[in-house]
Amino acid sequence: MSPTMLLRQSRSVLCRVSASHAKSLSALALAGLKSYYSSSSSSSSSSSQSSTFEQATELQGSANANAYVAAVTDKYSIGGVPNGGYLAGICTRAAQATFGGAYANVVSVSGPFHAAVAEASPADVTTEVLHAGRSSASALVRVQQNDDLKCTFIVQMGDYSRMRGIAVHHLQPPQLAPLEHCINASEAIQKDFRGMFRVADEVEFRVPPASAFAVTTMAHKPDLEADCSIAGYMRFTDGGMPNLEFFCDAAPPPTLNAATTHWVPTLEYSVHMWADPQIEYAAKGPDERWVRFNFSSKYVHDGLVSTDGELWTDEEHPKLLARSRQLARHLLPKKN
Repeated sequence: MSPTMLLRQSRSVLCRVSASHAKSLSALALAGLKSYYSSSSSSSSSSSQSSTFEQATELQGSANANAYVAAVTDKYSIGGVPNGGYLAGICTRAAQATFGGAYANVVSVSGPFHAAVAEASPADVTTEVLHAGRSSASALVRVQQNDDLKCTFIVQMGDYSRMRGIAVHHLQPPQLAPLEHCINASEAIQKDFRGMFRVADEVEFRVPPASAFAVTTMAHKPDLEADCSIAGYMRFTDGGMPNLEFFCDAAPPPTLNAATTHWVPTLEYSVHMWADPQIEYAAKGPDERWVRFNFSSKYVHDGLVSTDGELWTDEEHPKLLARSRQLARHLLPKKN
């Protein structure tokens, strides 16, 4: 049986049972998928289709169908700590594995961070099915290291192809200079952060030369009166498909425009997905998978920061991909 037929079968079964049976059915679907791919591993392993990010969020299943192990890499770290969006990406993959493909899309991911995750170290990822209905499902995902709880996320699943209803569009995509007129911010970030912002090795950022980020942070001229925003284009350097939960947390903090910082740790993070990159970018080649982004921190008080973000497709009529909000702390540099 092909994986597509297997997923359709698992969805059909899940839609006819109560939520209390979701775990066992999800385990069966996941086992079937593992069986299919293990039988064809010789052909899949020879191809290099998976992106660096996909490889970095891979999970190994344990005897318990809802418990996994993630090999947390240091490729997406900032100051020696794995990026929160990267951890969210691991959690969404755990939820997808738990539901066995019965729901086509991740609709949202939201949750708090409790403690820093150690980079280049395994993490235990467990899932708990909260709800499994006909058109949507949700799971609580926990990430632990050495039995210490590091972060928890609630992942909401659904299927865009089955959603119908009204449409009210008042949002406008960021107005940006053409891509070819923008400057490569990744190079400046790598230099200024002296290798600590490793995300910039994996993600290429382009920003307009007259943007707030370019004239303050990149020019080393932070200003408390400056617009705390960063907008531009981003893509994976290896040309991989955009990952929304990661991209919503990949850019440098907008508050850098106002003041230098020792650290901007995220306390709570939420992303709502409005489209599927696998569909929106299906016809685009690796060099064309640019995403327009816009992140702004309009209110900062006593070092507490609220940042709103948007991701859009890069085309003549941009389409909203995701919106995010995170609560963080802007920590001032340590005094000697």
